[in-house]
Amino acid sequence: MNIQQNISLKAYNTFGIDVFAKRFVSVDSLYNLQKILAQEKNIFLLSGGSNMLLTQNINKLVVYINIKGISVDFENENEVFLTVNSGENWHEFVVWCISQNYGGLENLSLIPGRVGTSPIQNIGAYGVEVKNVITKVEAIDINTAKRVEFSNADCAFGYRNSIFKNDLKGKVVITSVSFKLSKKQHQLHTNYGAIEQQLTAKNIINPTIKDISDAVIYIRKSKLPDPKKIGNSGSFFKNPVISSEKFIKLQEKHPTIPFYKVEANNNTANTLSYKIPAGWLIETAGFKGKRFGDCGVHENQALVLVNYNNAQGNDILSLAKKIQKTILDTFEIKLEIEVNNISYFSWFKYKIQLNIGTKQNYFLSKKEYICTIKHFTMKLILLTIGLLALGVAGIAIKIWAKKDGEFAGTCASQNPVLNKDGEACGFCGKTPDQFQDCAEPSHN
Repeated sequence: MNIQQNISLKAYNTFGIDVFAKRFVSVDSLYNLQKILAQEKNIFLLSGGSNMLLTQNINKLVVYINIKGISVDFENENEVFLTVNSGENWHEFVVWCISQNYGGLENLSLIPGRVGTSPIQNIGAYGVEVKNVITKVEAIDINTAKRVEFSNADCAFGYRNSIFKNDLKGKVVITSVSFKLSKKQHQLHTNYGAIEQQLTAKNIINPTIKDISDAVIYIRKSKLPDPKKIGNSGSFFKNPVISSEKFIKLQEKHPTIPFYKVEANNNTANTLSYKIPAGWLIETAGFKGKRFGDCGVHENQALVLVNYNNAQGNDILSLAKKIQKTILDTFEIKLEIEVNNISYFSWFKYKIQLNIGTKQNYFLSKKEYICTIKHFTMKLILLTIGLLALGVAGIAIKIWAKKDGEFAGTCASQNPVLNKDGEACGFCGKTPDQFQDCAEPSHN
């Protein structure tokens, strides 16, 4: 394995943000990945770079996961079970499945990224989520470099969410994903978005999984920019889900608001919520097609933020925050960012010098760094309080030792507490009995 130094990551993220990795290595086998993890713990994992916003240089070893391969584990007349290595391109995998007449992924066509990142985000589109077809996820524990396995239930999938985005974030490296797909009697999902309209326009009455994939590809190409031509990460925000009460109030102000009903099971009862297209909110707020310096909101899809050429990650993040504030002020809805923000306070490790025997370099995590700063701040506060206490004590002594109701100045010769042995003052040279004759202006 060749570990390179100071490598630009512009070609490794779909936003095209030009940040640098202090060290970089491409891993193409499970053995090499385990070998790296046995030697290195301070790492940054990179795969397709399709769902991240880089805002700082990466001051650690960037491990580029490039493990390829598709295998058929088991199949019968109706189903096929596949294991796909994490470095496989997602859309190319979907296209391959359709060519084999394996159904279940057609609605997820043209989603950028790699197979290994699909369970992290629980990618979804047009009424389908990848959690519906995943059977297990295999990974490597970063601390032990040992293989671990997660069932579908273990993954704790949610809307654009999973255990890999929360409890296991930064703790495991996904190496493969296993799928259960249909071989016949495919369950087709055509009533979401513009799929049905596209099929009708093509006079397709009984669609195949390829017909649905082609419709999804056409729709996505007509709305979403190609990352190879203009930097973007697809949908930047999650579609918010709001309560029935909030939806009713919102619909009174905006009668044409689009929505999708969502059944949510709250232990004892099923409650109805409403998913609102974030793109509609952003477009209604006036952001669609607007440019802010080198970044902006795409002209055809308001849900997509773009890098026109030389935008920095923080430029895009600032625009995202501006949009969030406007949506909150206008609709009283909080937009959540779907894209992972890789910033100074999330991945960069703080490098400081500590004296422990000999001086060594230590890299602290965000939590450790904050604890260190708090500890230092507390010491500084205590030191300040101590100095102030000394000052107050000095003033108190001078008040207590004043002469004839007046302050006697700074000369120690007149202070019975500080000069019990009758020594001469180091400032004016007078002894206590000579203090009345002291000519120092500061004592008069």
